[in-house]
Amino acid sequence: MFDEFSGKDLSNIPRARDDGSSNYSEEEEDKLDIPINPDPNNLSFHKIIKKSGEGNEKPGDLDEVTVEIDQDSSPVQHLLKLQDQLPEISKLIQSMKKNEVSEFFIDSSSKGIYKLIDWVQIKDILNDGSLIKRVTKPGMGYELIEYKDDVKMNIRIYQRQIDYINTTQIVSCEVPAISGGLFEILKTMKLLEQATVKVSNPYFLSNFQNLCQVTEGDIYIDLSIEDLKKVEDMYLDGSFYKKYFIEGDGKNLPNPNALVRIHYKLEIAGNIVLSNFDQELLEIRMDEDEVPSLWTHCLRQMKEGDVMKVDCNMMGLHANYLNDGLNPKYNYDTYAIQDIHSCVFYISLVSFDMGKVNYNMTYEDRCVEANRIKDAGNKLFKIGRYDKALEKYEAANSSLEPITDCPYLLRPLHLLLFGNITLTYLKMEKWHEAETNARKVLEHNPSDVKALYRRALARIELENFDPAMQDLKNAKMNCEEKGDKDMLAAVCKEINRVNILMKSIKQKEKNMYSKLFSN
Repeated sequence: MFDEFSGKDLSNIPRARDDGSSNYSEEEEDKLDIPINPDPNNLSFHKIIKKSGEGNEKPGDLDEVTVEIDQDSSPVQHLLKLQDQLPEISKLIQSMKKNEVSEFFIDSSSKGIYKLIDWVQIKDILNDGSLIKRVTKPGMGYELIEYKDDVKMNIRIYQRQIDYINTTQIVSCEVPAISGGLFEILKTMKLLEQATVKVSNPYFLSNFQNLCQVTEGDIYIDLSIEDLKKVEDMYLDGSFYKKYFIEGDGKNLPNPNALVRIHYKLEIAGNIVLSNFDQELLEIRMDEDEVPSLWTHCLRQMKEGDVMKVDCNMMGLHANYLNDGLNPKYNYDTYAIQDIHSCVFYISLVSFDMGKVNYNMTYEDRCVEANRIKDAGNKLFKIGRYDKALEKYEAANSSLEPITDCPYLLRPLHLLLFGNITLTYLKMEKWHEAETNARKVLEHNPSDVKALYRRALARIELENFDPAMQDLKNAKMNCEEKGDKDMLAAVCKEINRVNILMKSIKQKEKNMYSKLFSN
């Protein structure tokens, strides 16, 4: 197709795809002098950009736009309602960015040069005319108000110059804390945004929970979002919603083994069941698991002076994160009330000391740090928390690295931790991992009885009976040399078990072959 007016070949005009998106790249979108058609269903119109616009936002189909139109070298500014314009003109304007200048063509004829100066956003929130929002001042940033966010807003509800409500409130963006209708409006707004919403009378009566008595006709609501505290669904499953209650002036975040000093409070059904806000600070190591996981997960994202509030759903998938502290004093279940499945938790990070890192520690300090973490792992192991115990043993081993710095001091504890890791994998019935970690001990100490015994146990479960029996025989010999009667009894018991298992397998094989040849 050849455009006689512009003298351009329009056969390769970039056009929109069937899903409404364009088939030209973002790089091409703002290129000058490229014919662009924004509608795949109507190829009779297009635009040619003369000057690129700013930002990424574009007008919507209900917006009121201010444009400068130059049809005879005499630009005139107009205020247009897009829904009142020709469909082609409306779609072309909707494809523009702020301060973009483009020439519009319909049926190959130029309709003038349009400059998009600005627009007022108008949104049909529910797409049924019951909530029409007009933005009088755009908000800040890209984040919209979301479920459970704390919002400070000025709200005015009026009708025919009669004010029903005009007040400033701080609300949680959730029903029933606010009405369903107000919730729908707030979800479309941003921080510092101001808007006027026209509400149909039937919708207001049904969805604003009798906030006020109104007469017939539309109701208007002016909203100004003065402050916003965002909420975060910590595990993306509705278990815990956290928000910053107070933001401190600290600069750094604590590292995983920091020593932190905190205040805490737990409320169930509106009653404080646990708190030290009016007492001495609690001082804990972040990685020793004395307190529930939720506490440390919050602390890892806090600065000095921060106070965090967490709304807790104790029916959620990760509810146990408020129950897994080694000290039951800090666990939710200690204070749980029958038929109450929610609570509110507050935590304040007052101060902290950064934990030491390997390259800043002496060899002796590395051993002290590793033993501290190992002890925490032992506590977890004793109560059957094998996955968490494993984390501690592996973290303790990492704190010793590199072992080659001082093998005679670091190696013994290094091997002891591999032994603990092996035993933990056995408890978790992860036989291959247990065998691998036992081998790491035996590479440095081939006569280690516990490592031989544990590797044999893993090999038995893997049905590697011959290697298992060899490990047990070596362990038996070493036990006899050392006079370790208890360990010798355990080894001999396993030797007997392996002999029975091997005889059983041989008998099964014998029976199978006898049946095979008898047939």
